[in-house]
Amino acid sequence: MMAKSKERDGMEITKNESKKDKIEKIVRKSDSAFYRVEKVFLFFAVIALIGMLTSMLFGIGSRVMFNRSILWVTDFSGYAMVYVVFLAAPWILKEKGHVIVDIITGALSKKFLRVNSIIICTVSIFICILLLIFSAEITMGYYLNNTVMLNTIQWPKFALFLPIVIGFLMLGIRFFIELLKSILLGEDIFDDRLPEM
Repeated sequence: MMAKSKERDGMEITKNESKKDKIEKIVRKSDSAFYRVEKVFLFFAVIALIGMLTSMLFGIGSRVMFNRSILWVTDFSGYAMVYVVFLAAPWILKEKGHVIVDIITGALSKKFLRVNSIIICTVSIFICILLLIFSAEITMGYYLNNTVMLNTIQWPKFALFLPIVIGFLMLGIRFFIELLKSILLGEDIFDDRLPEM
């Protein structure tokens, strides 16, 4: 009788460990797959950054060598900056390149640091959802109305807001993955950034 009960307990532990391993595997695979998507958007952000720098150099060279300003350089650089910021933001979050307040997080124990990560990720998901909805409505309105910015470049206005929509969608997904890692795997978004106390 006792042997059967121990055998059942052993099977339950194995089933629970197996379930936990499956969950960890799913979270890790989704994290890895989304990281590849983030790297694609990072590539586009780098292209926008190179375009911005090239246009600025072109504008400066034209001013110095020919005493003529190229009017579209400033507008193009501003538009490219929006692409750089919003397309690279999810990757920066994954790489833990975001700003943290060390004085607060450094004083927390590992348990409270994990709770803090869960709270931060949850609040950030809701903020990303709200900003995603708001920016998507504005972008769709500009697209449907064919609104054009009447600066030196007649740039479709929705194209300026599109990276904001993509950025908040990607950030929301990244925060959700980080939330899953905090809850299910015990990791936190600050784990390797903090000095030991």
